[in-house]
Amino acid sequence: DPFKEIRDVLDSLPPHYRVVASITLAFVICNMDKVNISVAIIPMSMDLGWDASTAGFVQSAFFWGYAAGQLPGGFLSTGFGGKKGVSPPAAVDLIAKTVPKTQRSTATAIVFGGLQAGSIIGLLSVPAFISAFGWESVFYVFGVVGIAWVFVAESLFGNVAEQFKQGSADVPESARDKAMPAENAEKLIEDAARPSFTQLPWRRFASYTPLRALMYTHFCNNWGHYAILAWLPSYYSQNLDLDLQHAAFMSLLPPVASICTSSIAAPLADRLISEGRFKPTQVRKGMQCVGFLGPSIFLAMAAYAPLPPAAVAACITIGLGLTSASVAGLYSNHQDMSSK
Repeated sequence: DPFKEIRDVLDSLPPHYRVVASITLAFVICNMDKVNISVAIIPMSMDLGWDASTAGFVQSAFFWGYAAGQLPGGFLSTGFGGKKGVSPPAAVDLIAKTVPKTQRSTATAIVFGGLQAGSIIGLLSVPAFISAFGWESVFYVFGVVGIAWVFVAESLFGNVAEQFKQGSADVPESARDKAMPAENAEKLIEDAARPSFTQLPWRRFASYTPLRALMYTHFCNNWGHYAILAWLPSYYSQNLDLDLQHAAFMSLLPPVASICTSSIAAPLADRLISEGRFKPTQVRKGMQCVGFLGPSIFLAMAAYAPLPPAAVAACITIGLGLTSASVAGLYSNHQDMSSK
């Protein structure tokens, strides 16, 4: 069996490590799908005669589907377990239930770092596929990769639930805090409660101030970050007169900067929480301030300062990169609020 050694290595990892690895791989594929339209829209618009408004409407299709899947995804994750849910609600559920509180910022940074890795892989590969096989090819290829993940994820999850049952030393702090009996530990992965849609406390959700604040913060973060990323290849192509290959290359610099930011912000946040120097809420708010104020400054410079093209690209890269401080801010706050 050529894959036996790989499976043995995976089985030797702590259970929540494999959960995080599986989710990260899913996020890589998710963002490969997200960026392919950002690059493919350039030749698509040329071939089909679309103006900027039509191209923007087509690009919005991804986000309409993304938004529509959030509540159903969370419901499926709650009722049938994280493996049956839709990313990212399922990811938040799994991290909250399997990763200790003092490691959640790092786990979230790794998982959401998969988005940046997916952007880099997509931006590097999409121009090559388009040049060789046409813009249609990227949708077929990335779709097949997504199907392949289903089989890989099953191996990564493996016997996680069984290891929890057996009282592994790696059972996360969140499970110990709840004093969950060993025979019920499988609920960390497969929640047997399965509440109906009407049984969910919708009124309490709507009246819960921290949740409303988190929704507003998430909206502001996504409005700036993803809207700019979606149009970035087109901006470099149309405003800076770069060809498809170079426009895609310039567009992968912000994801690289994001990885650098999250690799610093997440461990720092976990350290501040584990040392007890600051409350988790204080750490989340501080990191989110960095994730908002930093991009505001650098993107304002890119828009209004009389800078040469290279400096504009640098400001965009740094500004979008600093948004990844949010992985230790709002993105980790999901798990803090939903650990139960």
